[in-house]
Amino acid sequence: MAFVTGYLHPAFFPFDRPERYSTDRHGRAKQATKEASYKLIDRIYEYLDRHLNGKEFVVGNRLTIADAYAFAMVRWGNSLPNGSTNYPNLDRFYHYWCEDSAVKRAMEQQHIH
Repeated sequence: MAFVTGYLHPAFFPFDRPERYSTDRHGRAKQATKEASYKLIDRIYEYLDRHLNGKEFVVGNRLTIADAYAFAMVRWGNSLPNGSTNYPNLDRFYHYWCEDSAVKRAMEQQHIH
């Protein structure tokens, strides 16, 4: 959980809230901050991709809250230019959870597509 809350989730902060990372309020500064965030997200995704090599779950051999949290963060990342497609283990993890009946139900209930 420390990795997901301390590294994975915060990697999206410059992308989601670029105005927090620059005193320049012009659109080009915000866009530059967003683009710079791709490198940070990429580094975190590479680490998580290596971690998931040969594993179904983030922690141990069972479903934990870390899987649900990581799934949500990877889902966010799929709005970025590369998404999870450049990370085979992360992409497998993402698609595995997309097909989970409980995840499908929860996403339906929350009107998430």
